[in-house]
Amino acid sequence: MSEPPIEAAGAVVWREHAGEVQVLVIHRDRYGDWSLPKGKLDAGEHEVTAAVREVHEETGVAVRLGPLLTRLEYHPQRTPGVSKRVAYWCARPLDGTGDAADAYQPNHEVDAVRWIGLSEVGATLTYPRDAAVVGRFRTLVRTRAHLGAPIVVLRHGAATPRKAWDGPDRTRPLTDDGRAQAERVAALLGAYAVHRVLTSDAERCIATVRPYASVAGVVVDENAQWSEDGAERARVREGVQSLLVDTAPTVLCTHRPVLPWVLEELGRPGHRLAPGEAMVTHRREGAVVGTESVTP
Repeated sequence: MSEPPIEAAGAVVWREHAGEVQVLVIHRDRYGDWSLPKGKLDAGEHEVTAAVREVHEETGVAVRLGPLLTRLEYHPQRTPGVSKRVAYWCARPLDGTGDAADAYQPNHEVDAVRWIGLSEVGATLTYPRDAAVVGRFRTLVRTRAHLGAPIVVLRHGAATPRKAWDGPDRTRPLTDDGRAQAERVAALLGAYAVHRVLTSDAERCIATVRPYASVAGVVVDENAQWSEDGAERARVREGVQSLLVDTAPTVLCTHRPVLPWVLEELGRPGHRLAPGEAMVTHRREGAVVGTESVTP
């Protein structure tokens, strides 16, 4: 029986510097190679948070994820019979952190970190598979689709059943499973550096985003516009259109009956989200340039 693939995640980290797009690459002395930052998932870790963690550990740069670039599977020469499956995202340094690569202190895993111009990075990378990932990124650069900030559409976590709750529906709380989902959601939202939190005014929605808002130090914007009782199709459509032209990385937490109206405006009619599941929408200048589902 073959072993399951090693799961890993990484990113094409980019910046605009001196009029050109540059990509961050690492050098590993023990392998003598130049590659993109990536690494294995920790036990129970989501690939989204692993990508952000690995980039920071290997380069010293804190990043915000953009669109998913690709998933690839290959057989490392050093581990015959075992394959590695890696997911790669676009990623941008958080404000003021890009220069951390210039002050990087070498260690036993990574002995050099360097910003390379996009036109030169393909020839610098040791492995053709890494160059192919950068090629996908180059396609996004031509369309400027890599510039969009995300809208994370989130269905609230598992809640106490209606029949088991005597109070008003809007006060119905999360279950233990729902609270655990909310904690996992917090880590995922951190990977996208969300700093605007919108939610229905129902407790089950507020509680789903509360852990992230607390950690990130952002205010939760509660609005009946996104609630089961208060939502109207025209107002939801207007609200989503407003989000599309906003530039802030945003999370919107709402309910199953409201989600079809939201997702239709984002170009995903008929898409469904399970409790605690999110859809990340990347937008630029009011247009959707990519979506991906993220399950905590």
